[in-house]
Amino acid sequence: MKELRTSRRLSLPEVAAGSGISYQQLQKYEAGRNSLSARRLAKIAMLFDMDAPALLNPPTSKDDCTSLSDSESTQRRGERARLLKAYFALLQDVRQAFLKLLEGAGKH
Repeated sequence: MKELRTSRRLSLPEVAAGSGISYQQLQKYEAGRNSLSARRLAKIAMLFDMDAPALLNPPTSKDDCTSLSDSESTQRRGERARLLKAYFALLQDVRQAFLKLLEGAGKH
């Protein structure tokens, strides 16, 4: 998981905030000191825009990581992570207003 996170240039706090867990807990998951529940695994996989089995089977070489980071889908994932980071940096009432605005725009 750490290789995937770093290949996308994401920090521990960014991924933790986007998945709703503390960065300390994420650090323990990455180090293998704590096990992940299926629910947490799914949440983290969603943040990376992939399914849980793919998250459990990371690239085995640096070349695999490089090819992933160069792909268009990986760029979209990086954009998603940046959006999540910016969204969660907003105050809660601003986030709610922004979410309503986006949901309303999607209906038209």
